[in-house]
Formats: sequence, C-alpha cells, structure tokens
Amino acid sequence: MQGIRVEGITKGPAGLQMNLDVERLEEGLEESILRLGIWDPPAVSLGRRQAPQGKFDPARLRARGLGVVVRPTGGLFILHHPGTITIHLLVPPETRLYREPVPVAGLEIARGISSALRELGMDVYTWEGVPERRRLTSLDTDICMAYTGASDILYRGLKVGAGALRKTSKGLLFQGYLVLDSPDYGLWAWIDRYPDPGELAKVFGGLNAEIEKSVLLDSIDRRLSRMV
Repeated sequence: MQGIRVEGITKGPAGLQMNLDVERLEEGLEESILRLGIWDPPAVSLGRRQAPQGKFDPARLRARGLGVVVRPTGGLFILHHPGTITIHLLVPPETRLYREPVPVAGLEIARGISSALRELGMDVYTWEGVPERRRLTSLDTDICMAYTGASDILYRGLKVGAGALRKTSKGLLFQGYLVLDSPDYGLWAWIDRYPDPGELAKVFGGLNAEIEKSVLLDSIDRRLSRMV
C-alpha cells in the first residue's frame, strides 16, 4: 500500500475538525488520508486527558469568542485561531509508519512537514532525535507549546509547530499544529492564567510568512507519501 489520499483543506468549527478524525479512526482505515484544517470560529483544543472545566470551562472561553473541544490525541491545550493551521494524517496498520514507535513516527512526520516548509523558503528544523520531555517556561503551564515534543518544528530558536499521535488497532492518527502568524501571547496567557505573557514570546512564535496552503499541502503530501 502506497500513497496518500489528499482531502484538501477543511474549514470549520472545532467539533468538525475532531469528529472527522475520530470517525475515520474508529471505522478503520483502508488507505492513508491527509488534510489541512482551518478552525473557524477560533477554539481551544485540549489533550484527551484534560477536561473542559476550571480555566477551560466552556462558558469562560465562550466569553472571549472561543470554542473548546477535546482531542483524541494527547498533550496539553492549543489555541486555534486564523493565524494557525492543523495537519491531519491517518494511516492504516499495514504501513511502515504505523509500525514505528509513536515518538519516532512523530519525529519522522515532523521532518517531512519541515522539509515541505523549507521548500517554500522557511528555514525550519526539527530535533536531531526524540527529545527528552521538558518544560521551556520557568513556571508550570498547561500550554502545549511550552514543552518539548517529538513532533516539534522550530524556527529561529522558537517552536512554531507541534504534534500529537494516537495509535489504535485500526490505525495511526497524527494531529499537527503550525503557527503562521505571530501568536496573541496575551490571549494564551489569559486562557492558562499564566502571569507573564512576555515569557511565552521567548518560547514559541510564528513563521510570520504568507504561505499558500494548497501549495503547502501538495508539498507535505509528496514527503509523507514516502513514509506510508
């Protein structure tokens, strides 16, 4: 089995973005599937072990115009706004990528996405190997971008991308996150109740570049197709 079915770009709310992945993973996969997601309206996604309560209470987030959804993958919270995109890849168990340990698969996918970005002129890079998990901020936080991860994408010393994976008997799901514009650090800090938005700016950022999303999708497809 080779190649990926590219589904294009899905623009829609948080529930749609997650339900598409969950339904396909539960049904079982006969082929690999790739798409990009644009979240409209903006929303917060939580790792599957987090709960929409406390600072993630839906009413609290709704007051700032944000939806909330729990991802089927792990990790901590992510803010999805017009300056970000998500990368969704599902592969069936028959693929080589599925047989890799989850952190190794995540690093390989991040390298493929990074290669696609470099083709478009972005001087991004990934870790040399699977990194040790560590916090990049001085204080505890539930911000996913404030920790090292196997699927990190870095630009000028800052994280601009991350990813999480979920493996079941029916397939492997990768959900990636890429920041195109400068983040609203004040909003990230408000969501997390983090006291120093300025510190967040020293940890993660955006590519600050206009990228044609359909061109990026084609480039990602060419690179990830070699892995499945």
